[in-house]
Amino acid sequence: MNGDDVVRLISTGLLLVLVGSSLVARRLDAGQTIKMALAWSAIFAAAFVLFLFRDEGRAVLDRA
Repeated sequence: MNGDDVVRLISTGLLLVLVGSSLVARRLDAGQTIKMALAWSAIFAAAFVLFLFRDEGRAVLDRA
């Protein structure tokens, strides 16, 4: 691991701690917290997939 990887790992860990602490601070039951975390994970995963295939989507729109 080089210096960039360490910085990226630390920043990702801090973001996860921030999101996790906000879910814990709301004092919801564990089931609802897990449901909310899974929903946000699905939203970010869908956004990531759309970002990955943006060039293919643009090509489809150009052909249409």
